[in-house]
Amino acid sequence: MLSNSLKDQMKSANKNVFISKEISSRLDIEDVKSNTLRLKIFSKKDVFDFVLEKFKNKKKSYLIAFEVSKQDLSNYLNAKVEKVSLLLKDDVLFSLDTTKLVLEYGIVKKDIDKYMLKIKIGKEKAL
Repeated sequence: MLSNSLKDQMKSANKNVFISKEISSRLDIEDVKSNTLRLKIFSKKDVFDFVLEKFKNKKKSYLIAFEVSKQDLSNYLNAKVEKVSLLLKDDVLFSLDTTKLVLEYGIVKKDIDKYMLKIKIGKEKAL
Protein backbone atom coordinates (compact mmCIF):
# COMPACT_ATOMS: atom_id res chain seq x y z
CA MET A 1 0.00 0.00 0.00
CA LEU A 2 1.36 3.43 -0.93
CA SER A 3 1.38 6.38 1.45
CA ASN A 4 -0.17 9.68 0.30
CA SER A 5 3.22 11.42 0.14
CA LEU A 6 4.63 8.65 -2.07
CA LYS A 7 1.60 8.97 -4.37
CA ASP A 8 2.22 12.72 -4.61
CA GLN A 9 5.88 12.08 -5.46
CA MET A 10 4.84 9.64 -8.19
CA LYS A 11 2.47 12.24 -9.65
CA SER A 12 5.33 14.73 -9.76
CA ALA A 13 7.59 12.16 -11.40
CA ASN A 14 4.91 11.49 -14.01
CA LYS A 15 5.15 15.14 -15.02
CA ASN A 16 8.82 14.49 -15.89
CA VAL A 17 9.98 16.98 -13.30
CA PHE A 18 12.85 16.26 -10.94
CA ILE A 19 14.13 18.82 -8.46
CA SER A 20 16.69 17.95 -5.82
CA LYS A 21 16.05 18.80 -2.16
CA GLU A 22 18.75 21.48 -2.34
CA ILE A 23 16.85 23.27 -5.10
CA SER A 24 13.33 22.59 -3.85
CA SER A 25 14.16 23.99 -0.41
CA ARG A 26 14.78 27.38 -2.10
CA LEU A 27 11.46 27.43 -3.92
CA ASP A 28 8.56 29.54 -2.78
CA ILE A 29 5.58 27.48 -3.96
CA GLU A 30 3.27 30.52 -4.11
CA ASP A 31 5.70 32.34 -6.40
CA VAL A 32 6.47 29.46 -8.77
CA LYS A 33 6.44 31.47 -12.03
CA SER A 34 9.32 33.68 -10.91
CA ASN A 35 11.27 30.63 -9.73
CA THR A 36 12.00 29.15 -13.14
CA LEU A 37 15.43 27.71 -13.68
CA ARG A 38 17.47 29.80 -16.11
CA LEU A 39 20.53 28.97 -18.12
CA LYS A 40 23.15 31.64 -18.77
CA ILE A 41 25.81 30.97 -21.36
CA PHE A 42 28.81 33.27 -21.48
CA SER A 43 31.06 33.88 -24.49
CA LYS A 44 33.73 36.53 -25.05
CA LYS A 45 31.24 38.92 -26.67
CA ASP A 46 27.75 37.90 -25.49
CA VAL A 47 25.73 36.56 -22.58
CA PHE A 48 22.83 34.30 -23.57
CA ASP A 49 19.92 33.82 -21.17
CA PHE A 50 17.45 30.96 -21.69
CA VAL A 51 14.73 29.17 -19.72
CA LEU A 52 16.09 25.72 -18.95
CA GLU A 53 14.06 22.78 -20.25
CA LYS A 54 16.25 19.92 -19.06
CA PHE A 55 19.50 19.40 -17.13
CA LYS A 56 21.01 15.98 -16.41
CA ASN A 57 24.26 15.21 -14.63
CA LYS A 58 25.41 11.93 -16.17
CA LYS A 59 28.49 9.88 -15.35
CA LYS A 60 30.60 11.13 -18.28
CA SER A 61 28.72 14.26 -19.36
CA TYR A 62 26.18 16.97 -18.62
CA LEU A 63 23.07 17.17 -20.80
CA ILE A 64 21.32 20.54 -21.17
CA ALA A 65 18.27 21.38 -23.29
CA PHE A 66 16.59 24.75 -23.86
CA GLU A 67 14.35 26.50 -26.39
CA VAL A 68 15.84 29.16 -28.66
CA SER A 69 14.66 31.43 -31.43
CA LYS A 70 16.14 31.16 -34.93
CA GLN A 71 18.18 34.36 -34.42
CA ASP A 72 19.46 33.32 -30.97
CA LEU A 73 20.44 29.92 -32.36
CA SER A 74 22.50 31.53 -35.11
CA ASN A 75 24.18 33.95 -32.68
CA TYR A 76 24.85 31.17 -30.17
CA LEU A 77 26.39 28.75 -32.69
CA ASN A 78 28.75 31.51 -33.90
CA ALA A 79 29.93 32.31 -30.35
CA LYS A 80 32.80 30.66 -28.50
CA VAL A 81 31.22 29.41 -25.27
CA GLU A 82 33.38 29.93 -22.18
CA LYS A 83 31.03 29.28 -19.26
CA VAL A 84 27.61 27.76 -18.60
CA SER A 85 25.63 28.61 -15.43
CA LEU A 86 22.35 27.33 -14.04
CA LEU A 87 20.45 29.93 -11.99
CA LEU A 88 17.41 29.96 -9.74
CA LYS A 89 16.34 33.59 -9.43
CA ASP A 90 19.73 35.27 -8.84
CA ASP A 91 21.40 32.31 -7.12
CA VAL A 92 23.95 30.35 -9.14
CA LEU A 93 23.24 26.65 -8.57
CA PHE A 94 25.80 25.28 -11.01
CA SER A 95 28.59 26.83 -13.07
CA LEU A 96 30.95 25.14 -15.51
CA ASP A 97 34.00 26.48 -17.33
CA THR A 98 33.71 24.99 -20.82
CA THR A 99 36.92 26.31 -22.41
CA LYS A 100 38.71 22.94 -22.07
CA LEU A 101 35.69 20.66 -22.47
CA VAL A 102 34.10 19.16 -25.57
CA LEU A 103 30.59 20.41 -26.45
CA GLU A 104 28.28 18.43 -28.74
CA TYR A 105 25.06 19.90 -30.12
CA GLY A 106 21.71 18.57 -31.20
CA ILE A 107 19.04 20.80 -32.76
CA VAL A 108 15.35 19.93 -33.04
CA LYS A 109 12.93 22.25 -34.87
CA LYS A 110 9.80 22.90 -32.77
CA ASP A 111 7.98 25.30 -35.11
CA ILE A 112 8.72 28.03 -37.66
CA ASP A 113 10.90 30.20 -35.41
CA LYS A 114 11.62 27.98 -32.39
CA TYR A 115 14.23 25.28 -31.91
CA MET A 116 15.21 23.01 -29.04
CA LEU A 117 18.97 23.15 -28.59
CA LYS A 118 20.53 20.23 -26.75
CA ILE A 119 24.11 20.45 -25.49
CA LYS A 120 26.19 17.53 -24.27
CA ILE A 121 29.25 18.65 -22.33
CA GLY A 122 31.83 15.92 -21.73
CA LYS A 123 33.31 15.92 -18.24
CA GLU A 124 37.05 16.19 -17.68
CA LYS A 125 38.79 12.92 -17.02
CA ALA A 126 40.46 12.65 -13.62
CA LEU A 127 44.20 12.06 -13.80
